[in-house]
Parts: sequence; C-alpha cells; structure tokens
Amino acid sequence: MVQLSRAVSFNKGLMEAISNNQQSTYETELDSLDWNLQTDSGVSILGLYDLGWNNLYPYGEEANGEAIRRVVLEEKAHWQIDCQASCRIVTYTPMLYGGEINSVLILAEPLSNVMLAFQRLANIDTGLLGEVNQHASTLVPP
Repeated sequence: MVQLSRAVSFNKGLMEAISNNQQSTYETELDSLDWNLQTDSGVSILGLYDLGWNNLYPYGEEANGEAIRRVVLEEKAHWQIDCQASCRIVTYTPMLYGGEINSVLILAEPLSNVMLAFQRLANIDTGLLGEVNQHASTLVPP
C-alpha cells in the first residue's frame, strides 16, 4: 500500500491542487483515485491531511494525529493495524511536491486481503492472534 500511495504522489495535478489550495480540483482527483483504488485493489482513501492536520478529503475518516505527526517529523511512511470496527492495515504516507512535504495521504486495506495475498505468494497458512474481551458474550452451542 505504501507503494500505491507513493504512486499517487506522481499525480502532478493533485499535488499542484493541494499546494495551491484548490479544493474542488483535489477533491475531484481524490474521488477518481479512490474509485480506482477500491475497484482495482480493495484499498480505500481514508484521508488527506495538510501539515496543519486539516482533513482535505471530507469523505474520509478521522485519522490518528500521532501517526500524522510522526510521518511529518520523520519524513517517512508509517503503518499500523487497526481492528476497531474491522481489521485493516492503515498507511500514512508523506506526499512530496517540489522536494517538500505538502500533505499526508492515508490509505486502508482489509487485513484479510493482505493475509490472503501472503498465503497465495508464499503458500504458507497464517493466523492472527489478538486479545479477547473478557466482558464479551460468547455463544455456546446447544
């Protein structure tokens, strides 16, 4: 996914629109990219944030402010696994224009896609372990 988000940075129209604060232009570009990313690879755009942490893509979600800060300070991509509503891998990638970071692109892909791709590539079955909520109800078969 980081490779996909880096490829987005080659979209000169998008990068110029962000730099020049042309909201309608970058929203149109992101809508087109979001559609193509979802249909081609199951990846969705969660957000595009400027350096002031303002969400430039109103159709996205609230982002992890700490992750955005880390990407801007370290000037490199960051990823995390988020299992709140469903498990997905979320990437935070700095978008460069003119040699400077002008925004942070946030993409997400279901963790199941990544696990299945790994299984197909390596022919190795994998499992995912996580914490169990002690207060959750469990169904017991009759």
